[in-house]
Amino acid sequence: MTNTSRHSLSAIVILLATMLVASSASAQMQRTRSAKQPVDELFWSHSIIVLPSTTQLNSGDLDLTIHHTFGPVSSGISDLFGLDLAANIRFGLDYGLSDRIMVGIGRSRFNKTVDFRGKARFLQRDGWQVAGYYNAAIETTEDGREFVDRLSYHGSVLIGKRVSDELVIQLAPGYSRFVFAPDQEVFGEGLQRSRNNHYSLGTAIRYEMRESVSLVGELITRFGDVSEGTYNVASIGVDLETGGHVFQMFFSSSQWITPQHAAAWSRTPMSDGDFGWGFNVHRVFGTGR
Repeated sequence: MTNTSRHSLSAIVILLATMLVASSASAQMQRTRSAKQPVDELFWSHSIIVLPSTTQLNSGDLDLTIHHTFGPVSSGISDLFGLDLAANIRFGLDYGLSDRIMVGIGRSRFNKTVDFRGKARFLQRDGWQVAGYYNAAIETTEDGREFVDRLSYHGSVLIGKRVSDELVIQLAPGYSRFVFAPDQEVFGEGLQRSRNNHYSLGTAIRYEMRESVSLVGELITRFGDVSEGTYNVASIGVDLETGGHVFQMFFSSSQWITPQHAAAWSRTPMSDGDFGWGFNVHRVFGTGR
Protein backbone atom coordinates (compact mmCIF):
# COMPACT_ATOMS: atom_id res chain seq x y z
CA MET A 1 0.00 0.00 0.00
CA THR A 2 1.34 3.45 -0.92
CA ASN A 3 1.96 6.22 1.60
CA THR A 4 -0.93 8.15 0.07
CA SER A 5 -3.25 5.19 0.62
CA ARG A 6 -2.12 4.86 4.23
CA HIS A 7 -2.67 8.56 4.84
CA SER A 8 -6.15 8.40 3.25
CA LEU A 9 -7.11 5.38 5.32
CA SER A 10 -5.77 6.96 8.51
CA ALA A 11 -7.74 10.13 7.91
CA ILE A 12 -10.93 8.15 7.32
CA VAL A 13 -10.45 5.97 10.41
CA ILE A 14 -9.81 9.02 12.61
CA LEU A 15 -12.85 10.80 11.16
CA LEU A 16 -15.16 7.83 11.66
CA ALA A 17 -13.91 7.23 15.21
CA THR A 18 -14.44 10.89 16.08
CA MET A 19 -17.94 10.81 14.63
CA LEU A 20 -18.89 7.69 16.59
CA VAL A 21 -17.61 9.11 19.87
CA ALA A 22 -19.29 12.46 19.25
CA SER A 23 -22.56 10.78 18.22
CA SER A 24 -22.57 8.68 21.39
CA ALA A 25 -21.89 11.71 23.54
CA SER A 26 -24.62 13.73 21.84
CA ALA A 27 -27.29 11.33 23.08
CA GLN A 28 -26.69 12.80 26.55
CA MET A 29 -26.42 16.42 25.39
CA GLN A 30 -29.12 18.95 24.72
CA ARG A 31 -29.74 19.25 20.97
CA THR A 32 -28.22 22.64 20.17
CA ARG A 33 -25.58 23.86 17.74
CA SER A 34 -24.19 26.58 19.97
CA ALA A 35 -25.17 28.46 23.08
CA LYS A 36 -27.60 30.63 21.10
CA GLN A 37 -28.44 28.67 17.96
CA PRO A 38 -32.18 27.99 17.67
CA VAL A 39 -33.34 24.46 16.85
CA ASP A 40 -36.12 25.49 14.45
CA GLU A 41 -33.78 26.00 11.48
CA LEU A 42 -34.73 23.94 8.42
CA PHE A 43 -31.23 22.52 7.93
CA TRP A 44 -28.60 21.72 10.53
CA SER A 45 -25.91 23.85 8.87
CA HIS A 46 -25.80 26.85 6.56
CA SER A 47 -24.84 24.64 3.61
CA ILE A 48 -26.36 21.34 2.49
CA ILE A 49 -23.69 19.56 0.41
CA VAL A 50 -22.78 21.92 -2.43
CA LEU A 51 -25.80 24.19 -2.21
CA PRO A 52 -26.25 26.83 0.52
CA SER A 53 -29.24 26.39 2.80
CA THR A 54 -31.68 28.88 4.30
CA THR A 55 -30.15 28.26 7.75
CA GLN A 56 -28.34 31.26 9.25
CA LEU A 57 -25.70 31.68 11.90
CA ASN A 58 -26.80 33.64 14.94
CA SER A 59 -25.32 37.06 15.58
CA GLY A 60 -21.72 36.71 16.74
CA ASP A 61 -21.41 32.99 15.93
CA LEU A 62 -18.40 31.77 13.96
CA ASP A 63 -18.51 28.58 11.87
CA LEU A 64 -15.33 26.75 10.85
CA THR A 65 -16.00 24.46 7.86
CA ILE A 66 -13.91 21.71 6.25
CA HIS A 67 -15.24 20.31 2.97
CA HIS A 68 -13.38 17.37 1.40
CA THR A 69 -14.28 15.51 -1.82
CA PHE A 70 -12.36 12.53 -3.25
CA GLY A 71 -12.14 11.23 -6.83
CA PRO A 72 -14.70 8.94 -8.53
CA VAL A 73 -15.16 5.42 -7.18
CA SER A 74 -14.90 4.06 -10.75
CA SER A 75 -11.11 4.39 -10.47
CA GLY A 76 -11.20 0.98 -8.80
CA ILE A 77 -9.14 -0.73 -6.16
CA SER A 78 -5.82 0.42 -7.65
CA ASP A 79 -6.70 3.98 -6.61
CA LEU A 80 -8.60 2.87 -3.50
CA PHE A 81 -11.91 3.76 -5.19
CA GLY A 82 -11.00 7.41 -5.60
CA LEU A 83 -9.25 8.02 -2.29
CA ASP A 84 -5.80 8.09 -3.91
CA LEU A 85 -6.87 10.56 -6.60
CA ALA A 86 -6.64 14.34 -6.36
CA ALA A 87 -9.06 15.58 -3.71
CA ASN A 88 -10.65 19.00 -3.56
CA ILE A 89 -10.58 20.58 -0.10
CA ARG A 90 -12.16 23.80 1.08
CA PHE A 91 -11.46 25.50 4.41
CA GLY A 92 -13.97 28.19 5.30
CA LEU A 93 -14.95 30.67 8.00
CA ASP A 94 -18.43 32.17 8.24
CA TYR A 95 -19.63 34.78 10.71
CA GLY A 96 -23.08 35.93 11.79
CA LEU A 97 -23.26 39.72 11.50
CA SER A 98 -26.81 39.47 12.81
CA ASP A 99 -29.46 36.79 13.15
CA ARG A 100 -30.41 37.44 9.52
CA ILE A 101 -27.10 38.27 7.80
CA MET A 102 -23.88 36.24 7.58
CA VAL A 103 -20.66 36.56 5.60
CA GLY A 104 -17.86 34.12 4.88
CA ILE A 105 -14.55 33.42 3.17
CA GLY A 106 -13.03 30.16 1.99
CA ARG A 107 -10.19 28.67 -0.01
CA SER A 108 -10.47 25.57 -2.23
CA ARG A 109 -7.61 23.47 -3.55
CA PHE A 110 -8.81 23.19 -7.16
CA ASN A 111 -7.47 26.20 -9.08
CA LYS A 112 -6.50 27.64 -5.66
CA THR A 113 -9.90 29.32 -5.56
CA VAL A 114 -10.67 31.94 -2.91
CA ASP A 115 -14.36 32.75 -2.45
CA PHE A 116 -16.27 35.41 -0.56
CA ARG A 117 -19.93 34.88 0.23
CA GLY A 118 -22.87 36.43 1.99
CA LYS A 119 -26.42 35.42 2.82
CA ALA A 120 -29.40 37.38 4.10
CA ARG A 121 -32.75 36.01 5.27
CA PHE A 122 -35.81 37.96 4.17
CA LEU A 123 -38.65 35.81 5.50
CA GLN A 124 -39.30 33.30 8.26
CA ARG A 125 -42.95 32.49 8.83
CA ASP A 126 -45.23 29.44 9.20
CA GLY A 127 -42.50 26.97 8.30
CA TRP A 128 -41.25 29.03 5.33
CA GLN A 129 -37.80 30.59 5.04
CA VAL A 130 -36.57 32.76 2.16
CA ALA A 131 -32.99 34.01 1.83
CA GLY A 132 -30.70 35.52 -0.77
CA TYR A 133 -27.19 34.14 -1.37
CA TYR A 134 -24.23 35.65 -3.25
CA ASN A 135 -20.76 34.27 -3.92
CA ALA A 136 -17.75 35.86 -5.65
CA ALA A 137 -14.65 33.76 -6.33
CA ILE A 138 -11.19 34.27 -7.78
CA GLU A 139 -8.90 31.53 -9.09
CA THR A 140 -5.34 32.31 -7.97
CA THR A 141 -3.45 29.66 -10.00
CA GLU A 142 -0.55 31.29 -11.87
CA ASP A 143 -1.58 30.78 -15.50
CA GLY A 144 -1.09 34.18 -17.11
CA ARG A 145 -4.68 35.40 -16.86
CA GLU A 146 -5.49 38.97 -15.87
CA PHE A 147 -7.17 39.55 -12.51
CA VAL A 148 -10.62 40.20 -13.95
CA ASP A 149 -10.47 37.03 -16.06
CA ARG A 150 -10.10 34.93 -12.90
CA LEU A 151 -13.41 36.05 -11.41
CA SER A 152 -16.69 34.16 -11.18
CA TYR A 153 -19.99 34.85 -9.43
CA HIS A 154 -23.08 33.03 -8.24
CA GLY A 155 -26.36 34.36 -6.93
CA SER A 156 -29.46 32.45 -5.86
CA VAL A 157 -32.74 32.76 -4.01
CA LEU A 158 -33.23 30.08 -1.35
CA ILE A 159 -36.82 29.05 -0.66
CA GLY A 160 -37.26 26.50 2.12
CA LYS A 161 -40.32 24.87 3.62
CA ARG A 162 -40.86 22.56 6.59
CA VAL A 163 -43.35 20.00 5.29
CA SER A 164 -43.50 18.00 8.53
CA ASP A 165 -41.48 17.48 11.69
CA GLU A 166 -39.20 15.16 9.73
CA LEU A 167 -39.28 16.51 6.17
CA VAL A 168 -37.80 19.75 4.79
CA ILE A 169 -37.50 20.82 1.15
CA GLN A 170 -35.70 23.72 -0.55
CA LEU A 171 -35.64 25.25 -4.01
CA ALA A 172 -32.78 27.49 -5.14
CA PRO A 173 -33.03 29.14 -8.58
CA GLY A 174 -29.59 30.53 -9.37
CA TYR A 175 -27.35 32.27 -11.89
CA SER A 176 -23.61 31.74 -12.31
CA ARG A 177 -21.19 33.80 -14.39
CA PHE A 178 -17.55 33.34 -15.34
CA VAL A 179 -15.90 36.48 -16.69
CA PHE A 180 -13.55 34.36 -18.82
CA ALA A 181 -14.64 30.90 -19.99
CA PRO A 182 -11.96 29.34 -22.23
CA ASP A 183 -12.81 26.30 -24.32
CA GLN A 184 -11.55 23.09 -22.72
CA GLU A 185 -9.33 20.45 -24.34
CA VAL A 186 -10.76 17.24 -22.89
CA PHE A 187 -8.77 14.03 -23.35
CA GLY A 188 -10.52 11.77 -25.84
CA GLU A 189 -13.25 14.33 -26.49
CA GLY A 190 -11.39 17.12 -28.26
CA LEU A 191 -12.05 20.83 -27.80
CA GLN A 192 -15.29 21.54 -25.94
CA ARG A 193 -16.94 24.94 -25.81
CA SER A 194 -17.39 26.64 -22.44
CA ARG A 195 -20.12 29.13 -21.57
CA ASN A 196 -19.84 32.24 -19.45
CA ASN A 197 -23.37 32.08 -18.05
CA HIS A 198 -25.28 29.22 -16.46
CA TYR A 199 -28.84 29.19 -15.11
CA SER A 200 -29.73 26.50 -12.62
CA LEU A 201 -32.33 25.20 -10.21
CA GLY A 202 -31.13 23.62 -7.00
CA THR A 203 -33.47 21.17 -5.27
CA ALA A 204 -32.71 19.86 -1.78
CA ILE A 205 -34.38 17.65 0.79
CA ARG A 206 -33.69 16.71 4.41
CA TYR A 207 -35.39 13.85 6.22
CA GLU A 208 -34.79 13.55 9.94
CA MET A 209 -34.48 9.87 10.81
CA ARG A 210 -33.93 10.55 14.50
CA GLU A 211 -32.91 13.43 16.73
CA SER A 212 -29.26 13.53 15.66
CA VAL A 213 -29.32 11.80 12.22
CA SER A 214 -30.76 13.11 8.94
CA LEU A 215 -30.64 12.06 5.30
CA VAL A 216 -29.96 14.90 2.86
CA GLY A 217 -29.99 15.06 -0.91
CA GLU A 218 -29.64 17.73 -3.56
CA LEU A 219 -29.82 18.13 -7.32
CA ILE A 220 -28.41 20.98 -9.41
CA THR A 221 -30.20 21.15 -12.78
CA ARG A 222 -28.97 23.57 -15.47
CA PHE A 223 -31.11 25.23 -18.14
CA GLY A 224 -30.41 26.70 -21.57
CA ASP A 225 -26.94 26.65 -23.14
CA VAL A 226 -24.35 25.01 -20.90
CA SER A 227 -20.66 24.23 -21.31
CA GLU A 228 -20.09 21.20 -23.53
CA GLY A 229 -19.27 17.94 -21.78
CA THR A 230 -20.69 19.08 -18.42
CA TYR A 231 -23.60 17.61 -16.49
CA ASN A 232 -26.14 18.22 -13.76
CA VAL A 233 -24.97 17.44 -10.22
CA ALA A 234 -26.55 14.97 -7.78
CA SER A 235 -25.47 14.42 -4.16
CA ILE A 236 -26.76 12.38 -1.24
CA GLY A 237 -25.48 12.25 2.33
CA VAL A 238 -26.03 11.71 6.02
CA ASP A 239 -25.89 14.51 8.61
CA LEU A 240 -24.84 13.76 12.19
CA GLU A 241 -25.47 16.52 14.72
CA THR A 242 -23.38 16.46 17.88
CA GLY A 243 -23.80 19.61 19.93
CA GLY A 244 -21.71 22.34 18.32
CA HIS A 245 -20.65 20.04 15.45
CA VAL A 246 -22.37 18.87 12.29
CA PHE A 247 -20.61 15.98 10.55
CA GLN A 248 -21.66 15.01 7.07
CA MET A 249 -20.71 12.07 4.87
CA PHE A 250 -21.89 12.09 1.26
CA PHE A 251 -21.56 10.87 -2.32
CA SER A 252 -21.58 13.45 -5.11
CA SER A 253 -21.19 13.46 -8.88
CA SER A 254 -19.07 16.64 -8.60
CA GLN A 255 -15.78 17.41 -6.89
CA TRP A 256 -16.37 21.15 -7.21
CA ILE A 257 -17.40 22.88 -3.99
CA THR A 258 -18.41 26.44 -4.89
CA PRO A 259 -21.88 26.53 -6.54
CA GLN A 260 -20.79 28.28 -9.75
CA HIS A 261 -18.00 25.77 -10.42
CA ALA A 262 -20.27 22.82 -9.68
CA ALA A 263 -22.93 24.18 -12.05
CA ALA A 264 -20.51 24.97 -14.88
CA TRP A 265 -17.66 22.45 -14.72
CA SER A 266 -18.92 19.09 -13.43
CA ARG A 267 -18.00 16.48 -16.04
CA THR A 268 -19.33 13.29 -14.46
CA PRO A 269 -22.77 12.24 -15.79
CA MET A 270 -25.25 11.14 -13.14
CA SER A 271 -26.52 8.42 -15.49
CA ASP A 272 -23.18 6.60 -15.16
CA GLY A 273 -23.67 6.30 -11.41
CA ASP A 274 -20.10 7.46 -10.94
CA PHE A 275 -19.93 9.28 -7.63
CA GLY A 276 -17.08 10.32 -5.39
CA TRP A 277 -17.10 10.11 -1.61
CA GLY A 278 -16.64 13.14 0.62
CA PHE A 279 -17.26 14.66 4.01
CA ASN A 280 -18.04 18.04 5.55
CA VAL A 281 -17.37 19.20 9.10
CA HIS A 282 -19.04 22.27 10.62
CA ARG A 283 -17.99 23.58 14.03
CA VAL A 284 -19.89 26.55 15.44
CA PHE A 285 -18.30 28.77 18.08
CA GLY A 286 -20.20 31.35 20.12
CA THR A 287 -17.97 34.42 20.36
CA GLY A 288 -19.87 35.92 23.28
CA ARG A 289 -21.18 38.85 21.27
